[in-house]
Amino acid sequence: MGNGVFGGGVPFIATLLAGTFTGIPLIGLVYPMSVAALGVVVSAVGLRNETRNVRIWDAVGGQELAAERT
Repeated sequence: MGNGVFGGGVPFIATLLAGTFTGIPLIGLVYPMSVAALGVVVSAVGLRNETRNVRIWDAVGGQELAAERT
């Protein structure tokens, strides 16, 4: 849903901004950069603390490394 709404509107909104603010050459990049920044903030805030200490091998029953056993 978000990819279609935010990503699909990038060409239209960038062209609209470039046509409106003709004195600023890179104004069309403001919208894509702000969407990317918003995604980073939402990802950082939404990341649960429990997932930071989970090892991916625990879910599949992987064996410990030899260095970890000693």
